[in-house]
Amino acid sequence: MGKMSAERFQNAVVEIEQLLRSESRDDHGEWIDLKTLIENSKVLSYEQKRKMHIWRGLRNAIVHNIKKESKFIADPRPSEVTEIERLVEILRNPPKVSQVLSLKPPVVLGWDSEVSDFFSELMPPKDFSQAPYVDEAGFYKLITSNAVARWAASCYEVKSGALIESARIVDVAKYSEDGDKLTFRRHDLTAQSAIEILTDPRGIPPAAILLTDTGHENGKAMGLVVKADLPSLFKATSL
Repeated sequence: MGKMSAERFQNAVVEIEQLLRSESRDDHGEWIDLKTLIENSKVLSYEQKRKMHIWRGLRNAIVHNIKKESKFIADPRPSEVTEIERLVEILRNPPKVSQVLSLKPPVVLGWDSEVSDFFSELMPPKDFSQAPYVDEAGFYKLITSNAVARWAASCYEVKSGALIESARIVDVAKYSEDGDKLTFRRHDLTAQSAIEILTDPRGIPPAAILLTDTGHENGKAMGLVVKADLPSLFKATSL
């Protein structure tokens, strides 16, 4: 049984290395070691990379002379075997956002829709905090509860209180900030890619990702991914 665990572990490491090598698509024919493959990978999360570096060292501990006899000299813990085989499955069949979140085409508002139409998206049972709308040029934009709050504040009068007057979505959207932006991807976006987009430390991440059939801002809307979806996305990619 111990040998079986070691073999399973070693087979998983080998398959992951092959998958990462395929991802790297090195056109120069140069040999890339596993450490570099892990560090340069775009399909592995930070946590998955951390675990792979641990497993890379563990492989050396349980296998003697990897390139020749591959003689097993130790056994990995069952939990380590389970986790690395889980990673193999994730890399073979990356979880898609549309499947993880059971996405449906979102309600798309018009640029001239009343802000009250957006309020209906905020109310239970929907409880959305943002919604896509189509601007005058036919491209998707995003209206958020944050923009609505800033618009409402601009209507505030000290003596009479807040005056929520009738307004069009396009006028309210003028109060949007950088954190209210929308980005676009194809409907087959992976969960890991969505996580990276919504948590990108390089600047201000978008508030939402609109999935379209083409991946462009004028394609057919297939689903909306927001930051509130991150826990489900992390769970789908966890080991």
